[in-house]
Amino acid sequence: MVSNDTDHPAIERAQRTLRQYRAGALDSDGSVQRRRFIIDPSDGALVLELTLDELDAAQSVLHVPDEELPGAADTSLQLLLSLEEIDPDRAFVCDRFVAAHGRRSLGRWARATIETGRISDSVMPGEDLMAPNPIRDLEGALLKRLNADRHALGRAVLALTGVDVSEPLAVACDPFGFDARGGVGVIRVEFASPAGDADEAQRVIGELLGQPAP
Repeated sequence: MVSNDTDHPAIERAQRTLRQYRAGALDSDGSVQRRRFIIDPSDGALVLELTLDELDAAQSVLHVPDEELPGAADTSLQLLLSLEEIDPDRAFVCDRFVAAHGRRSLGRWARATIETGRISDSVMPGEDLMAPNPIRDLEGALLKRLNADRHALGRAVLALTGVDVSEPLAVACDPFGFDARGGVGVIRVEFASPAGDADEAQRVIGELLGQPAP
C-alpha cells in the first residue's frame, strides 16, 4: 500500500486523475452506469446524483474515467466509496454540482467518502485522495478573475486543451488546475505544476490569461 505521502508519484497521479474527469463508471453491486460527480472543496468528498437503488447498494466502486472508453483501461482510477444521502435543499455542494453539470433528475443525492483508491498497481487509503481544497477560501476570487475576461479565458482553454469554446465559464479551481463549463460540458484545464497556495494560483492564472498579477 502506498504510504500517506502526498509527494508520492502514484498519489499525485491519482489526485490529478480524480480532478481531470468529472464523470466515471459507477459499479453498484454489479450494475454499471455512467455518473457525474464533483469534489466538495471543504473535505474532498465526492458528491453525486444517484438513483435510489444505487444509493442503497452494498458496494459502490467508481472507475474514473470509464474503463470502457478507448485507452482508459490502463489509467483508470478505481475508488471504493461509502455513500451517505444528503438533502439537496441543505447542502450547497448540490448547487455546485448543478452549476457544473446541470440537474440529472435521478432522484437522490449522496456524499461519497473514498475508502480506498487504486491506480495501476498502486493501492492507497482514501485519506490520501480526500483533502480540503487548500485555496478554497479564495476560490471565489480566483474564479472571478478567470471569468472577468471570457475571451481571454477561452484563448487559455484552447491553448491548453485544444478545445475551442467561445465563452467558457470557470466553475471550480484547485491547486492542480480549474474547471470551465462550455458547450461541450466541463473542461479540465491543468496547471503545469500544482500551485502551492492562492498567491501562486493567482500568478499562474495571470500568466495563462496574459495579465499581470493583481
